[in-house]
Amino acid sequence: MATDKRSIRFPLPLSQKIIKKATTEHRDFTSVVIDLCKRQLEEDSTLEKTRAAALYSRAAFLASSELLALAKKVDVETMRRALLAKAGRRENRDVPGPGTGVDPGFVPGPGQG
Repeated sequence: MATDKRSIRFPLPLSQKIIKKATTEHRDFTSVVIDLCKRQLEEDSTLEKTRAAALYSRAAFLASSELLALAKKVDVETMRRALLAKAGRRENRDVPGPGTGVDPGFVPGPGQG
């Protein structure tokens, strides 16, 4: 593997922590620094993936809540607040999946028996 020689100045407290870690793991300073850099770069990549997943999740929530509001003929913001309130209730925290899908306050109309 090709290498690139660089000179880096570490703040003294950070350098001491790296030296302590290297001593504890019976490794040299450089290998510890390289491993820490690799781990940080991987973590940055994971963070970007997490942000993208959160963005897609929000988009799905916004779209589905709009469709649900349209189907129930209610205001979109009211529907979103109701969904978020329901998701945040204590009884829903340990329940896997979407639940029964039945609204306890639902009163069937004609033909909905």
